[in-house]
Amino acid sequence: MADKIKQNSHVLFYYNRSKKWLVRITRGDALHTHIGVLRHSDAIGKEYGSRLTTNKSKYVYLLRPTLYDYTMKLQHGTQIVYPKELGYIVARAGIGGGQKVLEVGTGSGSLTSFVANVVRPRGHVYSFDVDPKFMKIAQKNIDRAGVSKYVTLQNLDIKELDVTDDADSDSGATAPELPVSGADVALIDVGDPWTVLPQVRRMLRGSGCVFAVCPTMNQLEKLSASLVENEFTDIESTELILRNIEARQGKTRHSFQGIGHTTYLCFARKAYFERDADVYGVATTDHVVVDDDGDDDGDDGSDGRGSDGDNPSATAGVTDTVRAKSSAKSSAKTGRTAKKPDPPKSAKAGRTASPKRSPASRRAAPAKRTKAA
Repeated sequence: MADKIKQNSHVLFYYNRSKKWLVRITRGDALHTHIGVLRHSDAIGKEYGSRLTTNKSKYVYLLRPTLYDYTMKLQHGTQIVYPKELGYIVARAGIGGGQKVLEVGTGSGSLTSFVANVVRPRGHVYSFDVDPKFMKIAQKNIDRAGVSKYVTLQNLDIKELDVTDDADSDSGATAPELPVSGADVALIDVGDPWTVLPQVRRMLRGSGCVFAVCPTMNQLEKLSASLVENEFTDIESTELILRNIEARQGKTRHSFQGIGHTTYLCFARKAYFERDADVYGVATTDHVVVDDDGDDDGDDGSDGRGSDGDNPSATAGVTDTVRAKSSAKSSAKTGRTAKKPDPPKSAKAGRTASPKRSPASRRAAPAKRTKAA
């Protein structure tokens, strides 16, 4: 059965990649554009994918909007999270149907709508924001995307919640001070994400994922340090660059209108650090684990308290330090210093090899005199 366009249906009038309009069909309305007038009544009864001709003999295609179209055409009250980041967030955090998602900072609702569409019908998104004006815009965008049933919006400042109790709420029971418990994923899109980490941690389940959106590197740097302080691991910071390709017969090239920097993403997971460690990031001999299986498992050797992109094997570094300390202790007991290695010997004569002199020094040396016969 053909899918027909009806009254109140959402339609994407597509002329080309840069000229397209997302409208809600209302009988009697018309869209006035530079290519002519598009009357809504002319679209009613047509099948999605059909063409509609304007009064200037130009035509558009009547396409069914996707979530990408809703995201790119939604009303902006704040900077939005774009599709190139949305897909990575869902994949990296493993967001799927039936999950409970916490969002701190609703903004314009682009991330909210996208995630709600992924977790439905059994999942739910609980989103919090401090600005009622932005929340009204977000509610309109969420309704337009058709996912309002799976979203709960609340005007609340998460950082003001009381988390003086150090116990984690992983038992499934909602703590009196916290509106959500046992969340699978937390999404943070505020200017100071590190200030809400204690509250977010309490509302996440064990090993729950957190994703934060950071427009600047200063925010990213401060957030990464705070994630370690709040016992998060598997910390990863990412920037995604998208480049379109102009694919045409005989002259395919990349587009000159590339999308550059939009935001930085920071990912981490909730963990429980060793309580008997003296200082975070410092291990004792009892905590060192050496991988002697010889396989390349792709592990960066991190000690579990955050990634270290500059050190390919943090665990190996700790092991070397422990070995050095042990060697120093054994030397102190015997009262002797370690013997220096012997200098290399000549392979032919078995004598100690002497460094070669430079050509200049050879010229400067006096010539040997021969004895008279």
